Amino acid sequence: MVGELGSGKSTQIPQFILYDELPHVTSSQIACTEPRCVATKSISRRVAEEMDVKLGEEVGYATLFEDNNGPKTLLKYMTDRVLLREAMTDPLLGHYTCIMLDKADERTISTDILMGLLKNVTHTFKYIG
Repeated sequence: MVGELGSGKSTQIPQFILYDELPHVTSSQIACTEPRCVATKSISRRVAEEMDVKLGEEVGYATLFEDNNGPKTLLKYMTDRVLLREAMTDPLLGHYTCIMLDKADERTISTDILMGLLKNVTHTFKYIG
């Protein structure tokens, strides 16, 4: 998805997905990756404010050295490296109903690996049913 700076790609699109996927019904989460820690924290803070929820509850974030999520977290912002780490223990990333790679055009090694990994995951689910 392409849009102007400040158009809400990082904040609004994940909220639309959240209301469409209804992860609270399936006990799952929606993931949105960011390449940098500062962006991960500030965007998750902004979305929690917009949704009028406490950061760390319905909306949370995770960086390599900090995890601000809870059992009620539905929308999880994280760095690319955190999602890669999660994929090491859960290769199909099965507890997410949707994974959004934000700022993939910045082309980090982590983002490139994640794109390949997610391509394989989608093919796996295509054949599973």
